[in-house]
Amino acid sequence: MTTHKPLLDRSALVRLLDELAAELHQSGITAEMFLVGGAAITLAYSTRRATHDLDCVFEPKADVYAAARRVAERHDDLDDDWLNDAMKAYLPGEDPNATTIYDRPGLQVRVASPEYLLAMKVLAARMDRDADDIGLLADLCGLSTIKGVLDVVERFYPTHLIETRVQYVIEEILNDPSLDHAALCGKWMKIACTTCVLDMGHTHGCRSKRT
Repeated sequence: MTTHKPLLDRSALVRLLDELAAELHQSGITAEMFLVGGAAITLAYSTRRATHDLDCVFEPKADVYAAARRVAERHDDLDDDWLNDAMKAYLPGEDPNATTIYDRPGLQVRVASPEYLLAMKVLAARMDRDADDIGLLADLCGLSTIKGVLDVVERFYPTHLIETRVQYVIEEILNDPSLDHAALCGKWMKIACTTCVLDMGHTHGCRSKRT
């Protein structure tokens, strides 16, 4: 087991899922996985994101864990626990808008919706770790106000679980001009800008959802 987890981008995650699916299929197993956290954002919503592991729940649990360990044995820099279901206690029930992002013999992966992920990230209120993710997810949900974000959180979690400081975290993130946010064209820009200038040669004058 490595002591330093590598950062996994989208292509690396897909390769690992391919290996996992092959292991499961070879064993005659078809598994289902529900992906949240940074891995969900990396695979479904942001080409700029990377993650250290996959936060997910899956069945059949023992078979998937065994297959994941076999995959890890082939990678010197990959921990045995690169699949992590420790967050399952914090999941806010079912996600009615989850979508299938990966479907191969042996493995089907559904990814949480932007609203579901936003609710989880906001409830955790980790400004130092999740500010960029919250900004991105708020944009994907078409939200630009504190009330709008809180309304999404309250759809998934009871009000008494939402700490007072959450509102201040949301306000700070929504008003931070240093954070990158998605422009309508799918490119990236600072929310304080009015046109997309990060992509060389992109001259369409694409405006941010917030400007």
